[in-house]
Amino acid sequence: MSLGKKLQQIRKEEKLSQLEFAKIIGVTKTTVFNWEKDIHYPDKMSKLMIIEALEDLIKDKNKFKMLKRKLEVE
Repeated sequence: MSLGKKLQQIRKEEKLSQLEFAKIIGVTKTTVFNWEKDIHYPDKMSKLMIIEALEDLIKDKNKFKMLKRKLEVE
């Protein structure tokens, strides 16, 4: 499975839109789209931000849920 497909799978398992995921890691929705479609790949800094966001997700689901609510888009 490609990196893009793995990111997409994780994002969907956590019930996040591309925009929500992008806001959490500090990139644009287009960037997440391009990663998931394997058009572009995250650079080292982006990979670190993804890892940090996923670690936070795993460590504290409640904290993450609050963050997600703050980032919700209408």
